[in-house]
Parts: sequence; structure tokens; C-alpha cells
Amino acid sequence: TLSLHDALPIFGAHLQQMTELFTPEELAAKTLPKVLEPAALGLLEIAERRGDEGLVLAAAYILERTSAEPARYRAIYDRVARWGREARSGVPSAFERLTQLIEVWEVHANVTPAPTVLDTLADLHVARRDAVLTEPQLQGGPFPARIVGLAPLEVAGVYLRTGDVKRARDRILAMGHTSASTQPFVDALARAEGKDAAAADALAELGEFYRSARPEVTLGVCRRGLAEIPNDARFPTCLARAAADRGDYLEATAHYADAIRVAPNVRAIYDEAISQLNLFIERGLFEPDPAAARQLVAHAERIVEARQEHFPRDPSPVPEDRFQFLVGMLESNAGNPEEAIRRFEASIAVNETPAALVQLGLLLLRLARPEEAIERFHRALELTPAAHPAALAGRAEILAHLGNAHAVMGRSDQAARMNREALDTWTEAE
Repeated sequence: TLSLHDALPIFGAHLQQMTELFTPEELAAKTLPKVLEPAALGLLEIAERRGDEGLVLAAAYILERTSAEPARYRAIYDRVARWGREARSGVPSAFERLTQLIEVWEVHANVTPAPTVLDTLADLHVARRDAVLTEPQLQGGPFPARIVGLAPLEVAGVYLRTGDVKRARDRILAMGHTSASTQPFVDALARAEGKDAAAADALAELGEFYRSARPEVTLGVCRRGLAEIPNDARFPTCLARAAADRGDYLEATAHYADAIRVAPNVRAIYDEAISQLNLFIERGLFEPDPAAARQLVAHAERIVEARQEHFPRDPSPVPEDRFQFLVGMLESNAGNPEEAIRRFEASIAVNETPAALVQLGLLLLRLARPEEAIERFHRALELTPAAHPAALAGRAEILAHLGNAHAVMGRSDQAARMNREALDTWTEAE
């Protein structure tokens, strides 16, 4: 059973995934599809109990437009929004007060980026900038200048998370005090409004600019790029990187596949995709869902095969034996032993390594094929030299596996001898 602390982000992310299918203008409608209501109800119940203002506001906003009691949820929305400001009225620093409100409305905007929500969040950023300029205790030093300089970028990011380049630029210009350092950013927003090569360049620059600090903004910018300029591979690549950054391996591989489809002759995309897939498979070795594991492998194989087809003479950033070994580990942990055996054998056929031999041996041992396992363990031992101090720990593990295999076959004397050798080797390694 999940605790409230663990359940809250899950419910919030679930509703956010649903609302991402709507434009801000669609979310502003008086009524929204009833399919949103169950997720919003669940979120509201947990968020109220946890006291999460932003998520309560987001859930109430949806329920006002989906339930049979809109007035009830409007009252909840107004009460929480009003309470958020009143409860912070005693905070002596306007800067701190506004910073806290920005944090609340950031959460609200991430889940329900309706125009009124985005405008309120942008207004808070502008108000905080003004507070920095007027509060005596904040004067002096580099801090005020830094906040003032960041404010236009924060305001633009509010709208760019939904891909609204025009609104982002209009709000920056309405702020006034456009500095020399901000002007290139404003110019980039102006270029990004089109659908030509200059717009593509500007959107790609904006997406990369926000990637580390504001990944949700990068997502919005690159989605706009993909929708407006679908034949530019930078945008599916950007979405792949964003998905990879948040650990969504399947979405990342799907976007990389799209990028390769758009630009099949750009080797850098293949190499980046394959390098990322190497990391994905390593991290997903214990993927509990066999279907997800197979899907990940299928994406990976298509990309690897496409690279080999287009660039047969150029070595891959991930060697074939390494790729087959990792897929074998993934298949083994996903409960596909026969496919795992095929992968380990393919890895060994390309490059006979102790790691692949040991994993193949362990799998054969689990499948009640101890004689074959012993053969693989012995070969792994031959490839792990006793003369090399760094290899001693590896030899000890292999000897222990041999002891287990002999024990399974009822060879107690040989098992005991292997275990003694393993213990001696461990001692020597230490």
C-alpha cells in the first residue's frame, strides 16, 4: 500500500499526462471531458490531506469543469487561492512571499496550464522582479541584478512550456526594461514564430537553453517544433533527450527512431541513440515488465540494424558483443531464458568474454543443465588470469560458481575443492 507521500506525485503525474493532450485554450473551456474526473477526484482527496496547494488548485480546476457540482469546486478553488495569499501576508519579505506563491502556481501550471493559470504565474514572476527592485534589504550586491535578469526568462518559460512563442515574447516586451543581455533572447522568440529554417534554429536553441533548469519548458518548445516543422530531426531528438533525462526509456527510444526516420543519413543521431540505449538497457536490466523489456529491445535492434545498413564501415559506439550481452541480461531478468541464451551465445561468438560466459553458465545452471554450465565456467576461468591481481576477485566468483555446479551434480568432493580454492583466492585478493 502506498503512503500519501508516495501516492501524491503519482496521482499528480497521471492527471498531468491526461491534461497534456489538451491545449491551454481547450483547458479554458467551461466543460471538459468526464474522463478527467476520476483522476482529479483522487488527486484532490490526497492533495487536501497532504496540504499541497498547487495540486488542490489543479484538481479543483478540472473538477469545476467535469463534475455535476461546478460551484462546489469553484468555491474550493477560490478558497485555496485566497488562503495561499492571506496565509503568507505575514511574511515580511515580499520577495519571499512571492517566491512561495510562485512555487505553488508552478505546480498548478504544470498540471493545468490554462491561460488564466499561466497569466497568474507570469504576473507573480513580474511582481517578484519589482519587489527586488524596491525592497531595501535586498539592495546591494549581485542578487537583485541576477533576479531582474532572470525574470524575463522565467516569464517566457511560463508560456513556452505550452509552445506559445508569441505570448512568451509579448509578455517579455510588456515587462519593459529589456536589457542588452535579454534582447538576443527576445529576437530568438521572434524568429521562433515562423515555420522556416530560422524558426527551427531558434526553437532548437530555446529547447537546449532550458533543458537543465526547466525541462518542462524544453518539452513544450520541442513539441511545438515537431508540430510546426516535422521534417527537422532536431525536435524528435530533443524529445528523446528530454525523455531520457526523466528516465522514460521507451519514449526516448521511440523519439530516437522518429529522428532517424527523418534524417537516416545523419550518423550522429544513430550514435547518440545507441549510446543512450546502452545506458537504458543497463539501467533496465531488472525491468519487471517483460513486455516493456521486449519493446525496449525491439527499438534498440531496429536502430542498431539501421546504423549498420547506412554506415557499415564505421564502428558502433557500443560494440556488438556488449550490446548482445546487455540484451541477454535484460532478457534473463525479464524471464526469457531461451532468448537470453541466444543473446549470450551471440555475444561470445563476437568476443569471448568472462562476463558473458559466466552469465551464460549461471543461466544454464538455473535451467538444470549443470554440465554445460561447468564448461562455460571453466572457459571463463581460462580467460581470467590468476597472475593479474585485479582478476583474483573474478576468479574467486567463478570458482564458487563451479563449486555450486558440481554440488548440483552430486559431486561433493569436487564442490568442496572448488569452494576451498574460491576461499583461498578471495583471501589472496584481499
